[in-house]
Amino acid sequence: MHTIKQFFNHEWVKNVSYSVIAGLILLFFTEVIFKLPILATTMKGIKYIGGVLALQIPVYMVLIAIVVISLTWRYLKERKNSNERLRYTADKFEHITWRWEWKYNQLIKRYEVKNAAPVCPDDECSLLPMISEGVSEEFGVYMWRCQDCIKTIGTISSELDIVEYVEKKNYTT
Repeated sequence: MHTIKQFFNHEWVKNVSYSVIAGLILLFFTEVIFKLPILATTMKGIKYIGGVLALQIPVYMVLIAIVVISLTWRYLKERKNSNERLRYTADKFEHITWRWEWKYNQLIKRYEVKNAAPVCPDDECSLLPMISEGVSEEFGVYMWRCQDCIKTIGTISSELDIVEYVEKKNYTT
């Protein structure tokens, strides 16, 4: 829950407040220096706006406006969150950087992680899975080899573990 102090510390609130104050000061000095009835004209404008607001508006119109505004707000917020989630394409697990991409699945109508692979710490290329003698997936160790520098790295996380973790993290936050 935001407090009033946090609300007034937002940059946009400060900017709007400073603009209103500067406008009122400018309005006052303009009237004093040039002897123009700007404040009186401004008050007439405010009274006019008050008269317009005093019009009787049917309750159903207000409810429709509230529903439309809230649905638009929710849609824009969800769209922003979706774009932020799709930028999450790399993370470190077990001190090893993993990369992946997001692909849209038409059947389930959402994005899925594809091509998840660990990255070689030396030359930043994707590591390829391998099975070496004595070490295999049966024992919970996954071996990865760099295509360029032939470096071998072992992890206890498989590609499926990483995909499951990333998708769960992405769709529950």
